[in-house]
Amino acid sequence: MSGAATPPARPVPKRPFVAGIIFLAAGIGLAVLAWMPIAEDRHLAANGVRTEARVPSIEEHRRRGVSTYYPVFLFRTADGRMLRERSSVSVPSVEPYRSGRPVAVVYDPANPSSVRPADSVGGGVGALSWILAALALTAFGLAAVALFKRRS
Repeated sequence: MSGAATPPARPVPKRPFVAGIIFLAAGIGLAVLAWMPIAEDRHLAANGVRTEARVPSIEEHRRRGVSTYYPVFLFRTADGRMLRERSSVSVPSVEPYRSGRPVAVVYDPANPSSVRPADSVGGGVGALSWILAALALTAFGLAAVALFKRRS
């Protein structure tokens, strides 16, 4: 009975594919954002120059009622230049920076504006990088489900 009509093929919906591409792009973006502070920390740990600095001021940034503090460091580079740069990372407490005592900092000799307290270098990164990495993995998982879902 070769005369039996076969039903027309249904078009494959494009929504899962588009969603997969969106999740894949989000995962890549989140992975890059998670990696940036890790890469900077590793770079400073390997190539940074340690020196003493003074803290002439502290910048406070408020967002949604939460204050974040960035000390401004006054320090001399290895080539003798005196620089005034804001820390590239926030500090949990301003007390160690108010006393006028010297503070150990690490700066990137190729980019001296990248300076941070010495105790924040090489000790790992904060929770934000781990959260972004987890979100990136979630987005990759959703992308895989959407892109490779068995079509029935």
